[in-house]
Amino acid sequence: MKKILDKEIENGNMLFVVHSLTVDALCRFLQGKPAKDVPRHEMDQMGRQYPYCTVVGFEELTNKTWRLVPNALPPVTYLEFSNRPNTDFLTR
Repeated sequence: MKKILDKEIENGNMLFVVHSLTVDALCRFLQGKPAKDVPRHEMDQMGRQYPYCTVVGFEELTNKTWRLVPNALPPVTYLEFSNRPNTDFLTR
């Protein structure tokens, strides 16, 4: 991720299509949180924290930090399913 951000110097958008563990790692990186080993109990629950087709948006600020945009796209909800990520888990 750091290599991609260092190489991309122009303003624009980036889209990453990844699995839940990578979503979590990217979110931690963009929030400036340290890399860490994910405990097994968190790893087992990762699909519940970031359901299928979850969309997580970040916006780069002028000071080169990143801010979470909680509702970059409205969540899709149908019957008992929603693709809304658990933002409490995301910002832990």
